[in-house]
Amino acid sequence: MDTKLLRKSIDNAVIQARVVGSEFFEDSYRLTFDNVRILNADNIENKKNVLDKIRVKFDKKYGLPDMGKTLSFDTSLIPPFEPMYVGGFDFARYAYFKKLSASGRASGNWRYVEDEQNVIKNSGFENLFFRFLDLRNKINFRIEKVVSGNISGVIMSMMTGERYSVPKNISEDYKGAGISHLLAISGFHMTLIVGTVFFLIRLLLAFCSPLSMKYNTKKIAVWFALVFSFFYLFISGARLPTERAFIMTTLALCAVFLDRNPLSLRFVAVSAIAVLLLSPDALVNAGFQMSFVAVVVLIRIYEVRDKWIIVPEAEDVGLGRKFIFRLINGVWATALSAFFIGVAIMPFVVYNFNSVQICGNACDIVCFFDYAIWWG
Repeated sequence: MDTKLLRKSIDNAVIQARVVGSEFFEDSYRLTFDNVRILNADNIENKKNVLDKIRVKFDKKYGLPDMGKTLSFDTSLIPPFEPMYVGGFDFARYAYFKKLSASGRASGNWRYVEDEQNVIKNSGFENLFFRFLDLRNKINFRIEKVVSGNISGVIMSMMTGERYSVPKNISEDYKGAGISHLLAISGFHMTLIVGTVFFLIRLLLAFCSPLSMKYNTKKIAVWFALVFSFFYLFISGARLPTERAFIMTTLALCAVFLDRNPLSLRFVAVSAIAVLLLSPDALVNAGFQMSFVAVVVLIRIYEVRDKWIIVPEAEDVGLGRKFIFRLINGVWATALSAFFIGVAIMPFVVYNFNSVQICGNACDIVCFFDYAIWWG
């Protein structure tokens, strides 16, 4: 890694760069730029100062530019800050691995660069990615227009991954309830989308006898699910948690396509290796640690399900009793999963966030007593 981190703050810098990302806040937009050049280099100690990526906030009144365009604007820049207290989040380290050189707030509006010599040329894949980002911004604009109040931020967070659009008080409520993961697109959202598409396509193909009798509809549904997961990855901004979920989901779908069991610890190991090969710094990321611990616990519970599942004593039971036992086992499995996952990820939550979700742990305690009484 050779990230060019800014060493000291600068004022009134004239920047020329390509916009490659956007984030919605309550009163502003934060744009991410790459190929950054500081035009008034006299203010900088290094005359050839060219930065990697920077994030700059703009007032909402200026609107959003088209992604992938080369812009010019005036801003002040500050270096990535060190931990604010011992053991606190090290943003400078995070910025180094994300190639973020600096951040700041613009002093005016952005301007498109018209000079062909200074316009950064995009590759074909980059143009496709930027079109996805433009579509994502249009979806967010539509949500802001149709849904008013604090609800729009929550919807944007769950649909397109715009977690900064959620008001701080609501975000704290989600954290206190232990369900803040719902506001960051990750495995839950990706699995929901991919699972829905997979089962819906397979169900529709089952109604077409010529196809279902001649072809393996499960494998056809896998291809549709892969396409939708790829689409959802870019619509959500392709951030690290979403990329991690996409890799795991893709590997699981490949296992289904190859008639292999995706619910195994081998699958978790292969997924972890794939994620770490693409982003080695993910190892110290709280989301990586907690998500993989949770998946390991869930798979282990699934592997020993014969020990905790409740079965009727008589083999010949009616449909009504079968439904009741399935319902009981579903609730029981949810309670067991909540308890063991809560216990497993609690140390990581305490270590990374210096806090404990009271509501979530209270539910775990209830599940624990339920578990003890049942085994007793």
